[in-house]
Order: sequence, then structure tokens, then C-alpha cells
Amino acid sequence: MACVETSTGIIELNVGGQVFSTTRDTLMSAGDSFFSSLVGGEFGVHRDSKGLPFIDRDPKLFRHVLNFLRSQCTSLVLDKENKSQLAALQAEAEFYQVSPLIKELQMRVALTNRVEAAAHAAAQWQAAERRGRSRERKASRGPQRGSGSQTPNGDGESLSQATTIDDDSEDGGSDSDSNEGGTRTTPLSQGRYEEAAHASLISQAASNMDVDF
Repeated sequence: MACVETSTGIIELNVGGQVFSTTRDTLMSAGDSFFSSLVGGEFGVHRDSKGLPFIDRDPKLFRHVLNFLRSQCTSLVLDKENKSQLAALQAEAEFYQVSPLIKELQMRVALTNRVEAAAHAAAQWQAAERRGRSRERKASRGPQRGSGSQTPNGDGESLSQATTIDDDSEDGGSDSDSNEGGTRTTPLSQGRYEEAAHASLISQAASNMDVDF
């Protein structure tokens, strides 16, 4: 028999330099496994200076394996949200060939992957929503404008500025030949001369020049 069982039914194992005490029933609870072969003496093992079976594995991870064998439940000893810990413990479970623990850990790893994927998708959706709201706010404000509207030729004069009309120049020349009225101004309305005001000015100019229209 590879394992030395005391008179009280206790089996001691040296795992990575740390001694663990358990029972035959606990080690056999996983069915066919590394432990059932060890207890059954199916293969030889190294022994420490005290004659205890020595298993060259991580004692911190073995503690979880042994606790699972004791209770068949990992929730008391394992952070199931820690993906790296789950992967490391799964490797140990596969080494010890503890099938129930392997299945439990495979389900936990798959669940953790789904949670991570859902969280990533939610973060992407929230980022897209923020970008959409930002575009909507910019569109609602409209294009930015300067302090005043300018003419297409860039001369800086507003389209609403009054346009001067020569009162007494028949050919539309300069105001050097203007009569007593001087120059008149006519405002622009939606980019066009107001017809009534224009006609009034023409009539007044014709009266001053004694010309019938």
C-alpha cells in the first residue's frame, strides 16, 4: 500500500513540502482518480524523510482539491469570479483526475467567459450611445456663425446695409451730378429692392428733372 494509514484511519500526504491529513474515504470519494490509485498502491511514489508519500504539486491549489473531496462543493473555498484561479485549479483537477471537480470548473470558466463577453458588449453599446448623443447635440446647435453676415465677395458689408441711389444721374453714374436731394438710400428686403420705395424715388427724380414717365 502506497499510503500509510495510521491506526486512527488518518492518511498523511506531503504535497509540495506541506503535510495534509485526510482519510481514506475522502480520497476515494471522487471514484477512479489519482488518489484511488495512490491508496490502492497501483504505482510507486516518492517519500519524504518521514516516509510520507510526496506529491510534487502546489500545496495552495491542492488545498482546494482536498476541500472539494471533503464537501463536493467549491463555493466555500474558491472565488468563482477569478478566471486565472479557475484555470489554475482546473489544471490541478485534471492532474489528480477528479472528474466531478473538472466538470464543475469547466462550467465556471464558461460562465465567466460569458459574463466577460456580455460586459464587453454592454460597454461598447454605452460608448456608441454616448457618441450618438454627442452628434445629436452638435446637430441641434447648428453651424457656428461669426459676429455678422458677410456678402459673398467678402467685403464685410451686410446684405441689409442701405444701398445708395443717385437721384439725378440718368445713366446711373456717380453722385457728382446729383441735385439738391443728394443721394437716397433704399433698404434691401430679402436680397431685393422694395418695389414701392424704388418707384417713389424714380418718380421724385423725374419730377425734379421735368421728365414725364
